[in-house]
This record gives sequence, C-alpha cells and structure tokens, in this order.
Amino acid sequence: MFINPKDGSRWLIERRPSIFITRNGKEDITISKAGNWGGLRADNNRYHAVVRLAAEDGGIIRDHGRIPSEITLPMLRQLGFVDAEAGSHHD
Repeated sequence: MFINPKDGSRWLIERRPSIFITRNGKEDITISKAGNWGGLRADNNRYHAVVRLAAEDGGIIRDHGRIPSEITLPMLRQLGFVDAEAGSHHD
C-alpha cells in the first residue's frame, strides 16, 4: 500500500514473512520511504525500510528513523496490517 502524506513524500507499507531468524513463521510490517536507493517497486520508485513492526501486535522490531504522523498503529490495524488489538505505545 502506497501512502502520500501531506509533506509530499511517498511511503510503502508491506506485510510479509519476517526476514529475521528469531521470528521464524511470523510476519513483519515494513514501512519504507521512497528515495534514490533501495528496492525497486512496481511504481518505479526505490524504497528503503525505515521501520519494521511485528504484525501480531505492532511492536517495533527495527527503527531507523521517523515515519509520517499520518501512519499510526490504529490506522495499520484498521487496514489489516496489524492483527491484535493489544495496547501499545504506538497509538
């Protein structure tokens, strides 16, 4: 899912099997920012991961920078990226 916040940047939110061996069998949510480096996606932009969250509860796995205020844990829950309704400090 692509997001275009008010600041004009472009972001990609994906839910995929975890790349971390300590999370075998689980899924991660990757929030990536468009830029001049990173993986090339279908929209012809390159994206690099900024934040990775656990899909089961929205907990932070990796945090490499700030994400737009428009991307919130409640929004990710509503869109089906996060499974649980468990409380979290991301709300």
